[in-house]
Amino acid sequence: MSTAHKQTLTRNERIKGLKAVEQLFHNKASHSLVAFPLRLVYVEQERKEDDPEARILVSAPKRQLRHAISRNRAKRQMREAYRLNKQLLSVPEDKTLLLGFVWIDSKLHDSNIVADCMRSLLRRLGGRL
Repeated sequence: MSTAHKQTLTRNERIKGLKAVEQLFHNKASHSLVAFPLRLVYVEQERKEDDPEARILVSAPKRQLRHAISRNRAKRQMREAYRLNKQLLSVPEDKTLLLGFVWIDSKLHDSNIVADCMRSLLRRLGGRL
């Protein structure tokens, strides 16, 4: 990314397709971090031409949040927190990250708490890279 960070979350920055999801969750090379109520699962890949630094997936399991309105709110909070704080993530030039954010609590939280957890996860991930 350039020095001026855009606070957008484009279509290209989202994980689409079964292959990418399987690569993220069913891969021996995947790692995870937890900052309650979020869990981050990530995998490093070689960067191809026109790939973004990171691609994300957000998930709020039905087992945790029974009502669709609750799942939608949790996913919206995770996407917004990532969009506003993705500049904290520094990825090597030759790598791209697949990031999966999973809601692990059975109740909703305030957006400020979700944003704090997201910042914590992104800083810790940056330290590991």
